[in-house]
Amino acid sequence: MVSVIPKGNCLEVERAVSGLRAGEQFHWLRSFGIVDGDGQESDKIQDKKQNGIYALSFYSVESIYYHPKIIKCIAERMAQIRGDDPDVLFNMALKAGVQGMSEHTERLSRKFAKKKVRRMITEQIPNDDVLVGGIDLTLKNNATSVLKVRKKELENALDNKDWEKILTMCAAKESNALANISRVLKFPKVHDYEQAVRQLLAKNDGMLEFVRKLFDDLFDQLHS
Repeated sequence: MVSVIPKGNCLEVERAVSGLRAGEQFHWLRSFGIVDGDGQESDKIQDKKQNGIYALSFYSVESIYYHPKIIKCIAERMAQIRGDDPDVLFNMALKAGVQGMSEHTERLSRKFAKKKVRRMITEQIPNDDVLVGGIDLTLKNNATSVLKVRKKELENALDNKDWEKILTMCAAKESNALANISRVLKFPKVHDYEQAVRQLLAKNDGMLEFVRKLFDDLFDQLHS
């Protein structure tokens, strides 16, 4: 009894949910939104939740396919079929993912910095009454500092091979990481790996419950 309607970006999702919720007295729909984490702070994520918008803890939604626990399950399945050591296959997959991300540290850090600085500048803009008052405004742009900090954080996560942390910091799909992981796990393409994950969730209730919890209490809200 749930319909999923894709929207262009986070802002469009928020607008759609806000509009539907504003008119709930006129229809039977209950609306919620799911958006990428985009590296937002936890307090911002909680603020969105109050308005029915669920921002993932991961940078982008497709990271769910590549959560370490998911990769481990797929590695175990493939190892059983091929006679490989599941732990070795799992560790090789994570190593391949980290290697794929390490090749794009500068670009991914810059993308994060651009988004964060844009949000920070937008939050500094005062209301209309202040604007029309004619007061000179100075908006702080600390992009250099934001970029430096994020790049250092990402490099540390890569050095520590903390794959789950890396998924919260940047979009893995914008690197070679996903293709690397899929190839190590013996899938010709990323699409084939992700299809295997969907089949896993269709048959494994424990893993399905795990993935549902990655969306906080959204599943419970949908069925309340």
